[in-house]
Amino acid sequence: MLKSASNSINNIIERIFGLRIQPSSETRLAATRNSILQKLAISLVIDVGANRGQWSSRIRSDGYRGEIWSFEPTDAFLELKKNVNNDQNWKIFNLALADKAGESEMFLSSNQGLSSSLLEPTGFRSQHPTISFSETRKVNVSTLDSKIEVSSPPFYLKIDTQGSESLVLEGASKSLSKCLAVEFESALIPLYRNESLHYELARKLFYLGFTPAQVVITHWDSNLKSVSMDSIFIREEDKDRKSTRLN
Repeated sequence: MLKSASNSINNIIERIFGLRIQPSSETRLAATRNSILQKLAISLVIDVGANRGQWSSRIRSDGYRGEIWSFEPTDAFLELKKNVNNDQNWKIFNLALADKAGESEMFLSSNQGLSSSLLEPTGFRSQHPTISFSETRKVNVSTLDSKIEVSSPPFYLKIDTQGSESLVLEGASKSLSKCLAVEFESALIPLYRNESLHYELARKLFYLGFTPAQVVITHWDSNLKSVSMDSIFIREEDKDRKSTRLN
C-alpha cells in the first residue's frame, strides 16, 4: 500500500518537475556496505584515499567496530590524525597506494584535497571549473601487497583515489585473495590522464571473481549525462557461501 502511494506521488512529481523522490546515493551505499560488513563478519576495513577520514567516520557511526587502516598522502592527513583521536582500532598511514613503491608527483586540488590525484586532471577541469590544481607535490607511495600479511584477516577495501583506482588494484594483486568486497569511485568519461574508466575496472573485478552489489550515479553534467559513480562489488564465492542477500 505504502509503495503504491509512493509510486503515485513520484509519478505526479515526475510529470510536473521531471524529478523523483528516492533514497540518496549515500543512503543506498551505506545500506549495502553495512549489510556486507555485518553478514560477512568483516574485521578489517582498508580506506584508500581517506582525506580527513569522513568515510571511515561514517562506518564508525553506522556501528562498525573492527579495525580500520586509512591511507592519505596529502596535508589532509593532519586532519585525519585529529579525527582518529583515541580510536585504538584505527591506524593511519601518510601514504598513497598504487602499483609500486617510491615517490610520485601528486596534483593537489583546491577543494580541500578531495580531488587530488596521482594522475593529471584533464577532463575534470571542464566538469568542475571552480576546482583548480595550482600545485603539485612529491608524495610517498606504497602498495597494498606490502602491507597485507599472511596473518591479516579477510578485508573490505574502499578506494577513492580520483582516477588511479586501477593502480591500487594492480598493487594488490596478491592481497586481493583476502578481499571480500571492493567499494570504489569510477568515471564514465575521462577525467584524469590515463585513468581506467568504470567499464575497465568492472571488467577487472569480474575477472577477479567479484560481482556488483550496489551501483549508484554520483555526478552528472548540466545535460544530465552521467559522469561518475560509486560501486560496491562483492566476491562471488563469499556471496554464495554466506547466502547473502544484499540491499
